[in-house]
Amino acid sequence: VFYEDIASELNSEDKRYLLKLARQTIASAFGGKKIEDVLADQNPGKNLTQARGCFVTITEGGKLRGCIGNIWPSHPLFKAVAINAFQAAFKDFRFPPLQPNELPHIELEVSVLTVPKPLNATGPKEILDKLNPGKDGVVLQIDTSMATFLPQVWEQIPDKIEFLEELSKKAGCPPDAWKNNNAKVLIYHVVAFKESEFGLTKN
Repeated sequence: VFYEDIASELNSEDKRYLLKLARQTIASAFGGKKIEDVLADQNPGKNLTQARGCFVTITEGGKLRGCIGNIWPSHPLFKAVAINAFQAAFKDFRFPPLQPNELPHIELEVSVLTVPKPLNATGPKEILDKLNPGKDGVVLQIDTSMATFLPQVWEQIPDKIEFLEELSKKAGCPPDAWKNNNAKVLIYHVVAFKESEFGLTKN
Protein backbone atom coordinates (compact mmCIF):
# COMPACT_ATOMS: atom_id res chain seq x y z
CA VAL A 1 0.00 0.00 0.00
CA PHE A 2 1.54 3.28 -1.06
CA TYR A 3 1.08 6.63 0.64
CA GLU A 4 -1.32 7.88 -2.03
CA ASP A 5 -3.65 4.94 -1.38
CA ILE A 6 -4.01 5.71 2.32
CA ALA A 7 -4.18 9.46 1.70
CA SER A 8 -7.05 9.00 -0.74
CA GLU A 9 -8.85 6.46 1.45
CA LEU A 10 -8.96 8.60 4.60
CA ASN A 11 -11.22 11.62 4.25
CA SER A 12 -11.72 14.41 6.78
CA GLU A 13 -14.60 12.62 8.50
CA ASP A 14 -12.50 9.47 8.91
CA LYS A 15 -9.73 11.49 10.53
CA ARG A 16 -12.14 13.29 12.87
CA TYR A 17 -13.68 9.95 13.80
CA LEU A 18 -10.32 8.42 14.71
CA LEU A 19 -9.21 11.44 16.75
CA LYS A 20 -12.50 11.49 18.66
CA LEU A 21 -12.24 7.74 19.25
CA ALA A 22 -8.70 8.12 20.61
CA ARG A 23 -9.78 10.78 23.10
CA GLN A 24 -12.97 8.92 24.01
CA THR A 25 -10.95 5.79 24.77
CA ILE A 26 -8.64 7.69 27.14
CA ALA A 27 -11.45 9.64 28.82
CA SER A 28 -13.55 6.50 29.25
CA ALA A 29 -10.65 4.72 30.93
CA PHE A 30 -10.75 7.29 33.73
CA GLY A 31 -14.35 6.23 34.28
CA GLY A 32 -13.42 2.57 34.40
CA LYS A 33 -14.70 1.73 30.91
CA LYS A 34 -12.72 -0.92 29.05
CA ILE A 35 -11.48 -0.60 25.47
CA GLU A 36 -13.75 -3.47 24.45
CA ASP A 37 -16.79 -1.57 25.70
CA VAL A 38 -15.78 1.59 23.84
CA LEU A 39 -15.26 -0.40 20.64
CA ALA A 40 -18.60 -2.16 21.01
CA ASP A 41 -20.32 1.23 20.65
CA GLN A 42 -18.52 2.09 17.40
CA ASN A 43 -19.89 2.03 13.87
CA PRO A 44 -16.86 2.89 11.73
CA GLY A 45 -16.91 3.46 7.99
CA LYS A 46 -15.41 0.82 5.71
CA ASN A 47 -12.17 2.81 5.31
CA LEU A 48 -11.51 2.32 9.02
CA THR A 49 -12.04 -1.43 9.13
CA GLN A 50 -8.96 -2.22 7.02
CA ALA A 51 -5.95 -3.50 8.98
CA ARG A 52 -3.33 -0.75 9.23
CA GLY A 53 -0.26 0.05 11.23
CA CYS A 54 -0.73 3.22 13.26
CA PHE A 55 0.68 5.27 16.12
CA VAL A 56 -1.03 7.58 18.60
CA THR A 57 1.10 10.44 19.90
CA ILE A 58 0.20 12.51 22.96
CA THR A 59 1.77 15.92 23.52
CA GLU A 60 1.29 18.38 26.36
CA GLY A 61 2.48 21.94 25.96
CA GLY A 62 4.23 20.87 22.77
CA LYS A 63 6.25 18.20 24.58
CA LEU A 64 5.93 14.45 24.11
CA ARG A 65 3.71 12.83 26.75
CA GLY A 66 3.32 9.37 25.24
CA CYS A 67 3.58 7.55 21.92
CA ILE A 68 2.66 3.93 21.22
CA GLY A 69 1.81 2.13 18.01
CA ASN A 70 2.08 -0.92 15.83
CA ILE A 71 4.32 -0.88 12.77
CA TRP A 72 2.64 -3.81 11.04
CA PRO A 73 -1.08 -4.11 10.28
CA SER A 74 -2.60 -6.31 12.99
CA HIS A 75 -6.06 -4.86 13.72
CA PRO A 76 -8.73 -2.89 11.88
CA LEU A 77 -7.57 0.73 11.92
CA PHE A 78 -10.28 2.01 14.28
CA LYS A 79 -9.48 -0.73 16.80
CA ALA A 80 -5.72 -0.14 16.51
CA VAL A 81 -6.22 3.58 17.21
CA ALA A 82 -8.24 2.86 20.36
CA ILE A 83 -5.71 0.32 21.65
CA ASN A 84 -2.73 2.57 20.93
CA ALA A 85 -4.42 5.62 22.45
CA PHE A 86 -4.92 3.70 25.69
CA GLN A 87 -1.35 2.38 25.62
CA ALA A 88 0.14 5.81 24.89
CA ALA A 89 -1.80 7.36 27.78
CA PHE A 90 -1.19 4.71 30.40
CA LYS A 91 1.48 2.22 29.31
CA ASP A 92 4.35 4.22 27.78
CA PHE A 93 7.13 3.30 30.22
CA ARG A 94 8.94 6.60 29.54
CA PHE A 95 6.19 8.59 31.29
CA PRO A 96 3.92 8.27 34.32
CA PRO A 97 0.32 7.29 33.49
CA LEU A 98 -1.83 10.17 32.29
CA GLN A 99 -3.97 11.83 34.97
CA PRO A 100 -7.56 13.10 34.54
CA ASN A 101 -6.56 16.72 35.12
CA GLU A 102 -4.21 16.53 32.12
CA LEU A 103 -6.97 15.61 29.67
CA PRO A 104 -7.92 19.20 28.70
CA HIS A 105 -4.27 20.08 28.11
CA ILE A 106 -3.09 17.25 25.86
CA GLU A 107 -3.22 17.05 22.09
CA LEU A 108 -3.62 13.77 20.21
CA GLU A 109 -2.10 12.93 16.85
CA VAL A 110 -2.80 9.80 14.82
CA SER A 111 -0.31 8.51 12.26
CA VAL A 112 -1.51 5.86 9.80
CA LEU A 113 1.34 3.87 8.26
CA THR A 114 1.97 2.33 4.89
CA VAL A 115 3.36 -1.20 5.08
CA PRO A 116 7.15 -0.93 5.62
CA LYS A 117 9.35 -2.00 2.73
CA PRO A 118 13.11 -2.58 2.54
CA LEU A 119 15.20 0.46 1.67
CA ASN A 120 17.24 -1.78 -0.68
CA ALA A 121 20.51 -0.09 0.18
CA THR A 122 23.91 -1.74 0.44
CA GLY A 123 26.26 -0.19 2.97
CA PRO A 124 26.09 2.98 5.07
CA LYS A 125 26.68 5.43 2.20
CA GLU A 126 23.80 4.09 0.13
CA ILE A 127 21.52 4.09 3.18
CA LEU A 128 22.28 7.77 3.71
CA ASP A 129 21.83 8.55 0.02
CA LYS A 130 18.42 6.87 -0.21
CA LEU A 131 16.85 8.15 3.01
CA ASN A 132 14.34 10.96 2.53
CA PRO A 133 14.26 13.16 5.67
CA GLY A 134 10.84 14.45 6.64
CA LYS A 135 9.06 11.82 4.56
CA ASP A 136 10.47 8.42 5.50
CA GLY A 137 9.57 6.65 8.71
CA VAL A 138 12.40 4.23 9.44
CA VAL A 139 12.44 0.75 10.95
CA LEU A 140 15.85 -0.54 12.02
CA GLN A 141 16.25 -4.28 12.60
CA ILE A 142 19.50 -5.56 14.11
CA ASP A 143 19.41 -9.28 14.90
CA THR A 144 16.50 -9.61 17.34
CA SER A 145 16.37 -5.89 18.16
CA MET A 146 14.05 -3.48 16.38
CA ALA A 147 13.05 0.17 16.71
CA THR A 148 11.30 2.79 14.63
CA PHE A 149 11.11 6.55 14.30
CA LEU A 150 8.06 8.16 12.71
CA PRO A 151 8.75 10.71 9.94
CA GLN A 152 7.84 13.46 12.43
CA VAL A 153 11.06 12.70 14.35
CA TRP A 154 13.06 14.29 11.51
CA GLU A 155 11.80 17.64 12.84
CA GLN A 156 13.84 17.08 16.01
CA ILE A 157 16.73 15.19 14.36
CA PRO A 158 17.21 16.46 10.78
CA ASP A 159 20.72 15.03 10.37
CA LYS A 160 20.64 11.57 8.78
CA ILE A 161 23.59 10.14 10.70
CA GLU A 162 22.36 11.43 14.05
CA PHE A 163 18.87 10.14 13.21
CA LEU A 164 20.20 6.63 12.58
CA GLU A 165 22.47 6.74 15.63
CA GLU A 166 19.55 7.67 17.89
CA LEU A 167 17.45 4.95 16.29
CA SER A 168 20.23 2.43 16.93
CA LYS A 169 20.28 3.45 20.59
CA LYS A 170 16.50 3.18 20.77
CA ALA A 171 16.90 -0.42 19.59
CA GLY A 172 19.28 -1.00 22.51
CA CYS A 173 22.37 -1.12 20.32
CA PRO A 174 25.53 1.01 19.99
CA PRO A 175 25.08 4.26 18.01
CA ASP A 176 26.91 2.96 14.93
CA ALA A 177 25.03 -0.36 14.82
CA TRP A 178 23.02 0.82 11.79
CA LYS A 179 26.23 0.42 9.76
CA ASN A 180 26.49 -3.31 10.54
CA ASN A 181 26.11 -5.82 7.73
CA ASN A 182 23.30 -7.54 9.65
CA ALA A 183 21.32 -4.31 10.07
CA LYS A 184 18.14 -4.05 7.98
CA VAL A 185 16.55 -0.70 7.18
CA LEU A 186 12.91 -0.48 6.15
CA ILE A 187 10.94 2.65 5.33
CA TYR A 188 7.29 3.64 5.41
CA HIS A 189 5.24 6.80 4.98
CA VAL A 190 2.43 8.13 7.13
CA VAL A 191 -0.75 10.11 6.92
CA ALA A 192 -0.67 12.11 10.17
CA PHE A 193 -3.38 14.35 11.60
CA LYS A 194 -3.97 16.02 14.96
CA GLU A 195 -6.86 17.47 16.93
CA SER A 196 -5.86 21.11 16.45
CA GLU A 197 -6.26 20.73 12.69
CA PHE A 198 -9.95 19.97 13.19
CA GLY A 199 -10.72 22.28 16.10
CA LEU A 200 -11.82 19.35 18.24
CA THR A 201 -12.87 19.95 21.84
CA LYS A 202 -10.38 18.77 24.43
CA ASN A 203 -12.28 17.31 27.35
